[in-house]
Amino acid sequence: MQQKQQMSAVRLAGLLAVYFIGYLWLVPRASVRLTLWLDPQALYVNTWVMGACYLVVILLSLLLSWREWKASLHAFRQAPVRCMFRIGWGCVQVLVLNVVLSMLCALLSGQGDSANQEVIRQNVSVAPLFMLYSVLVFAPIVEESVFRGGIFAFCRRHFGFWPAAVLSALAFGGIHVMDSLFTAQYSDLIYIIVYGGIGLVNAWYYEHYGGILSSAGVHMLNNLVSYLMM
Repeated sequence: MQQKQQMSAVRLAGLLAVYFIGYLWLVPRASVRLTLWLDPQALYVNTWVMGACYLVVILLSLLLSWREWKASLHAFRQAPVRCMFRIGWGCVQVLVLNVVLSMLCALLSGQGDSANQEVIRQNVSVAPLFMLYSVLVFAPIVEESVFRGGIFAFCRRHFGFWPAAVLSALAFGGIHVMDSLFTAQYSDLIYIIVYGGIGLVNAWYYEHYGGILSSAGVHMLNNLVSYLMM
């Protein structure tokens, strides 16, 4: 089902600012300052503080992409069972794609897993409940709002489906290997193929199967399976 693309340049700019300035730059700094204000002797960031900061990002993302969520919710209500089936099938497709592309990247890079996945695995062992909130609530809502509801929807209106899908997938893949670029772990950059492939599938589900709720559902289920396998 093709959704009417309504994302404006202003709302897209707002979403990008929330993600790249708010989430990636302000949230880590604010979390540290608030943690030290609550406990000057703290050695680690308070997960409740971080969770509250994440909630602000979630709410701002939803506010800026509410038209997309509202339209998708309307489509979901028309055929909830069919939409849930498609989300489940999309998760299977993403998991198979993830396994195949991860094996290919591991062979080419000589690494067992991506640096991003290793960081998540370490964080799960330290703060499992916070990471459950992060991968099941924060990531599907915020990342789908920004990369599918924002970048994809805006580019789709101007350039068509495939250019928009590729651009949004590259952006989605890029943020998952960005830290490796900054830390000179260049062999890890090949994993942009994995995350970009997932982004393409999510764009396809956004376009054809009910909008952002479908892509967010696929995203959430894929993250849940990955979380349970850690």
